[in-house]
Amino acid sequence: MLAADLASRRREGERALVLTAPGLPFLVSFLAALQAGVVAVPAPLPGDVKGLARLEKIVRDAGVSEVLTTSDLLGLVTDWLDSVELEPRPDVTAVDLIESEGGAAPGAPDAPLETSCTTSG
Repeated sequence: MLAADLASRRREGERALVLTAPGLPFLVSFLAALQAGVVAVPAPLPGDVKGLARLEKIVRDAGVSEVLTTSDLLGLVTDWLDSVELEPRPDVTAVDLIESEGGAAPGAPDAPLETSCTTSG
């Protein structure tokens, strides 16, 4: 269902930041983005102010239009996005709040798998 939701709201090739703790939510987010034709941009959870600055740079450099996170991080992510000047502001989706129905995104099986990796110095 997450892949179908993304495919209905995002154009192929748009970028989605995957900002979750390691584990099942990360895997689900990453694979759903790929299935929807969206470029997954994985990023580590920031642990301090320096990490937040790095995250902002990743979002800007990658041209992220969506942030995939979990409901326990939703408030923190939303507050952080409100505090930085990003135009346009990426949408935020709590992946664990999207109900699973096992459906695939239209046309997804033929979509190429892409990832994006950024580095900061």
